[in-house]
Amino acid sequence: MTTAMPTNILNLPDYKVVRVEEIDHDYHITAEASNPPKACVACGSERLIGHGRNEQVIRDMPTHGKRVAIYSFEALRAKILCHRGGPQALAQSPKI
Repeated sequence: MTTAMPTNILNLPDYKVVRVEEIDHDYHITAEASNPPKACVACGSERLIGHGRNEQVIRDMPTHGKRVAIYSFEALRAKILCHRGGPQALAQSPKI
């Protein structure tokens, strides 16, 4: 069941809640970065290509007596390829 929860249920300013699913003992929250990285951390170039992302699952403290799981592709790091800097670099994503 998808539940209408407050948009700031995570209270993380760098993340936007996309969906909240409530089941018997859990909340499953899908979130995405509000401002994903736009430049290479090595050289500052904005010419980036996505080079793979893995969904990260973060367990949070219980809310309303239910376990909380946050699903995000940007939670830790997204792989990027920089045209100028050459080798694969990791984009810094907002911290959780």
